[in-house]
Amino acid sequence: MLGLGKGAGGYQEPPSPPDVKVSISPTNFISISSNGSYTTPYFKSTVTNGVGPFTYAWSFDNGGVNTPSNEKTRLTLSGYNVEVQGVLRLTVTDTGDSNKKASASTSVTVYFEDQFL
Repeated sequence: MLGLGKGAGGYQEPPSPPDVKVSISPTNFISISSNGSYTTPYFKSTVTNGVGPFTYAWSFDNGGVNTPSNEKTRLTLSGYNVEVQGVLRLTVTDTGDSNKKASASTSVTVYFEDQFL
């Protein structure tokens, strides 16, 4: 029989692959920008376990996600003498393992000011 192994107690099912896990780096982001528009450095995902291929879905509370379906993304934020704060979220779907999902998030804050401190 395919996929079965003979153990001490007879034939056994092979172990299931470990569930997919994801993390985001950096784990927290704070920056100061002049008034107007600011594009963050890349936020990168790290996927462990699972079968793959994986799909990526990024979202942010307060601004634009530049590449919402890639392994890494940047945010474009804008403001004038304000603090733009929110949570960047990532959901990874393991399409090779029954569409199992894993999620991660990170806090993002950008201070917009007339002058740098």
